[in-house]
Amino acid sequence: MKKLKTKISRIVLPIRVIFILTFVVGFVMVLILTKNNASISVSEEVSTKTVLVKIPPIPNKNFTDAERFWQFQKFLYPQTEVPNPIPESIPNSCGLLYVSIESDGKLKINSEHNGSLENTEILRQRLQGIFRERSENGVYEEGSDKIVKAVLIKASLSLNYGDVFKIAEVVKESGAEPIVLQTDKLHY
Repeated sequence: MKKLKTKISRIVLPIRVIFILTFVVGFVMVLILTKNNASISVSEEVSTKTVLVKIPPIPNKNFTDAERFWQFQKFLYPQTEVPNPIPESIPNSCGLLYVSIESDGKLKINSEHNGSLENTEILRQRLQGIFRERSENGVYEEGSDKIVKAVLIKASLSLNYGDVFKIAEVVKESGAEPIVLQTDKLHY
């Protein structure tokens, strides 16, 4: 039984790595083609929009939760000053919104349901409303006069690439920036 689990894990890990690399290469190709003003030949049904999605570094297993938090803050907001020494406690909120795509196609912002893959307008409107409220209340990125609009998209590796890209487009259209993609088992 143990040998079977080992064989399965040896097969599954490369498949996940290939999926992630394919996903990243696809985004990089679109960005390169768009930057070089190259045309992309697609059917009328396929979107030709470009969405810049940041892929976070893999968290260091040897870091404490607080160190991982500050590493991710620096990734999200490069102007952030990391305290030295790093305090053991983690700040209450960094303003990051989590958009997750459930296995049944429902969409969530943090833990609140906001639409589905079939009806993304609810998600777009809710994100725009949150960003408008933050603007009215002066919720700024640390060390900046820029409103906090960071969104992390939680996507399972089992999801369809097109569905993840569709949600990334909706998140971008809402005004979010930066947009970060988190896949299975990479938690911040």
